[in-house]
Amino acid sequence: MSRRSKLLIAALFLVLLGIPLGYVCYSWRVPDPLRFRIVAHEFERDLDFGGSWNWYYIEVRNTSAIPVYLYTGILYRDSATARTQGQHLSLLQEADYPKPAELYGPVRVPARGSWRGKAFLLRTEEGPPDLSAAHIVYYYDSHSRKATYELYHHLCELLPESMSEALHQGFNQSAQTAVESSFAKSVDTTPMQ
Repeated sequence: MSRRSKLLIAALFLVLLGIPLGYVCYSWRVPDPLRFRIVAHEFERDLDFGGSWNWYYIEVRNTSAIPVYLYTGILYRDSATARTQGQHLSLLQEADYPKPAELYGPVRVPARGSWRGKAFLLRTEEGPPDLSAAHIVYYYDSHSRKATYELYHHLCELLPESMSEALHQGFNQSAQTAVESSFAKSVDTTPMQ
């Protein structure tokens, strides 16, 4: 084989290797890609607790060209006092609304797409909360980071416990953004007694 053909094959190999490597580098860190909008709010009185369950129907929009996995977030009433409104842990798909609230793991929000779901929190105050200055701190990963973390986690499980504890790291990214609210009124879904 001539020297020229060896160089051509090596260059082609490097280009083919560089394409996925370039994508991983491009998609590794996506800064503040998600926007949140509350499209509806329901509350259900809990007579045993003396408060109410507040259900938020949420639309999450991905503004980036990279798919993003949303893990969780914390909803705050306003950024000045950082008073927590409650945890935005229960991310339910629209198809799962009748089921009890459970954490199903990360939610995939497609590139330039949106995801609609439901979140809840327990409040001791009646009626809808004032979310005019609300913001959310959320935790997310790009597809590249999520796949790398899953591989890393799998490899750590194969190691002895003492070594895997020393190597354990968090991979999630976090960001903070304002929460838009577009619901006109809240609906009381407490069953009549």
